[in-house]
Amino acid sequence: MTGSTSSQASQKAILHTLAALFFLAVASVLFRLPALINAAGANSDATIVGLQARHILQGEWSWFLWGTNYQGIVDVLLTAIAFALVGPTPLTLLAVPLAGHVLVVWLTFAALRKEFELALALVLTLPLVLAPHPINVVSLYPPRQWSITCIFVALWLLSRANRSRQPMLHYALGAALSVFSLYLDFFAVLFAPALALFAMACVFGGDSRRDHMLKRFGAWLAGFALGGLLVWSIWQSVPAEALFTKKAQLSWNSIGDNVRLFRQQGFPWILSYNVFIPGREMYQLDLWQPPDGFRAVQRLGAALFALGVTFGGFALSLRNVPWPVRRLGVFGCSVTICTIIGFLASPDTPTTGIWATRFLAPIIWTAPFALAPAAYVLGTKRFALGMTPYLIAAAVGGWLSFGPYVDGPTVVQAPRGVAKEEAQLGELLRRRGIHYAAADYWFAYRLTFLWGEDPIVMPLIPPGEDRYLPYRRGFDRATEVAFIFHPYVRRTAPGPYARALTEAGIRHEQQRVGDFTIFFVHKRACEPLPGHPSTC
Repeated sequence: MTGSTSSQASQKAILHTLAALFFLAVASVLFRLPALINAAGANSDATIVGLQARHILQGEWSWFLWGTNYQGIVDVLLTAIAFALVGPTPLTLLAVPLAGHVLVVWLTFAALRKEFELALALVLTLPLVLAPHPINVVSLYPPRQWSITCIFVALWLLSRANRSRQPMLHYALGAALSVFSLYLDFFAVLFAPALALFAMACVFGGDSRRDHMLKRFGAWLAGFALGGLLVWSIWQSVPAEALFTKKAQLSWNSIGDNVRLFRQQGFPWILSYNVFIPGREMYQLDLWQPPDGFRAVQRLGAALFALGVTFGGFALSLRNVPWPVRRLGVFGCSVTICTIIGFLASPDTPTTGIWATRFLAPIIWTAPFALAPAAYVLGTKRFALGMTPYLIAAAVGGWLSFGPYVDGPTVVQAPRGVAKEEAQLGELLRRRGIHYAAADYWFAYRLTFLWGEDPIVMPLIPPGEDRYLPYRRGFDRATEVAFIFHPYVRRTAPGPYARALTEAGIRHEQQRVGDFTIFFVHKRACEPLPGHPSTC
């Protein structure tokens, strides 16, 4: 009788866990529905992945994402598989990173479920579901999400190693994936110190017998060496001088700029007590002015959230908190510290401006772990009550940050998101016999992907924004090309280009399609154009 009761309880627990996983997956997708409905609005950074995936399916190989030497091609390979199964559509392109994000949510819940009752684990995981813009932009647009997913797989393996039937395998695989994530995206270096610290906490904080500790450490070290050897062998395929050679000078002025950006825009946005909404132009962000009552909710939520994350670091000394919970808290807090230091010390942050806020996203990704000790001390009801202001602020802020894709609580289809004018423009160019064109970077590869590489559109500002040299060579050899402009990106307005063409004695014909302005240009093969030296 007791065995039957126990079996029923076990089955009930499994059903409840499956229901929680289903809820987390559905909520994660629904919260990001505005971008999915407007999938054709994916930017050039994302569509580069789609273009390279198409080329991989045609047999073309590269160890790195086009135009980079620090981002691997796992995202590209997964996208290629998805394209082969359901077709190379914008929605498929966005679904691949979203699947990686849902896996992160599940892994986080699974790691927490080992230490907490179901309801508390669920509440702790919600910051990944109802997330601010810096999380959403990664979870929807490649190519960074799967490096984050790789890190969370490593964390999950390490966290459950001592309780598994194959602990040495878990330590080895966890260590190997920790290193391998650096190949996927060097951004993973922000997690590396905390992940190594967490691994040591797992290795030396479980079974206290010395021989078992040494075996666990040996397995971790072997996995670390294997992952390092794999990454090193891949990097050997690239000339040493090409790896991470972007030169930037860090100065006291840049650190001061970083501090101001962090204090005025970055930290407020990542904690959702300020919300910046994309406008009608590429670089335009409008600060949302909430009602006074909601402003209080935002600030209270941010304060309680920050207090809980900070407590996660101090909880190491609390003996009444179980060791597995304490080490999760230290991991999350350590990632937060590394992320803030990296943001403040980066020489690239000032040039990126407010968009650098996305580099603070690890604070939110690891928040469920940083908050774990506070959740243990407070219990389900009090912790859920304390998290409510933050979750409300994050949900509202994350939703509004979809900008033109939402109207209050309603999802809308924006012109850029459905790309109707883009389709008309592509048809016009093909009718005119145009197979190569140029546009601002943020339109160039997006249009190339939407048009299935016919026409192919190059960046207007070469060579720094070129990501794939064969495209440039094709443009240079073409005799009929087009220059495409759109008010969404005002840094490349049509006026200066029209004057440059006229001064160079190159005749052009101007036409409009909706908000697009097009210059049709006839040139000789390999003839340089203003701002476009020939590669022939």
